[in-house]
Amino acid sequence: AAESDSIAENIRLAREKALLSGKIWHRPPYGYAWDEAKNWKPVPREALRIQSLFAMAAQGHAYSDIRRVLVEMETAENTGRVWTQDKILAALRNEAYVGDYLSHKKLLVTRSTGAKRRVANDGRWEQIHLEGHHPAIVTREIFRRANELQRGGVLRRGLAMAQESRRQQI
Repeated sequence: AAESDSIAENIRLAREKALLSGKIWHRPPYGYAWDEAKNWKPVPREALRIQSLFAMAAQGHAYSDIRRVLVEMETAENTGRVWTQDKILAALRNEAYVGDYLSHKKLLVTRSTGAKRRVANDGRWEQIHLEGHHPAIVTREIFRRANELQRGGVLRRGLAMAQESRRQQI
């Protein structure tokens, strides 16, 4: 067990050193691919879908409307990709789309039963933020606006429905 722990720690330290020099071990998120030098570069067709997702969210469209448009785009090109509300939400929260990378968002934790589970990093490991690590697909302003509306619950029903609901309450 001690040797295993030592190996795991050495791997973690090697990955952290690589991160600090701008090298990322994780595969790029949807919308990006590795180039020959293992840098993240936008994939034009996928980047267009991500831009559409963020533009619609920033305008206050409901998840269902965003999903419908993305499914239509995927179907037109027969990609087989399935968009769900969870995938849309994950994309909206992913700072990679503004060109940044944040390490250690989730950790693998072993429970007393031996079961392993991925959990949100609650400060156990220091996160490394690489600003401007790769080309952005969306602007910081659109990212900020889309996340503001998402956190406010507007995307559940859409901005028009939320405004109508507020008017009826007055």
